[in-house]
Amino acid sequence: MELAADILSWPFLISGVLFSIVGGIGLIRLPDLYSRMHAAGIVDTIGIALISIGLIIQAGASIVTVKLIIIVVFVFITSPTSTHALAKAALHGAVRPAVPRRRSETEQAKRGEDEAKRNEDEAKPSEEKAERSEDETKRSEDETKPSPDEATEAKDKTPS
Repeated sequence: MELAADILSWPFLISGVLFSIVGGIGLIRLPDLYSRMHAAGIVDTIGIALISIGLIIQAGASIVTVKLIIIVVFVFITSPTSTHALAKAALHGAVRPAVPRRRSETEQAKRGEDEAKRNEDEAKPSEEKAERSEDETKRSEDETKPSPDEATEAKDKTPS
């Protein structure tokens, strides 16, 4: 019976240890806070769960099994919750990811169309402003020129 428990438990224990090691390496190697939280929150949770399953198989039906199950449930609740709270606090604290998000081709195409429309809309007011300024200059030149009646009156008033 012990041999069967060993055969069943060791793959869980080894996989859990490997997941935990990968999570630890991820904490060191990943570039920003959000990636590191991903490594800590997900990979270590899976590692702890697999190690606990292996230990439950080793312990058999006893009080230790109940305690290990309680620990696994506690970790499954607290780890994602704390990771989420930390990520939300970092986002509100204006911590930006080190690597920019990649956009899909459809989002890029849509964004390109939106920018083209925006550029057209921005160009229209400029053209209208240019036309308005030309009209205003013509009007101001017309206002400074004397009208034909004023020109004849001015000639009449000049002493000869």
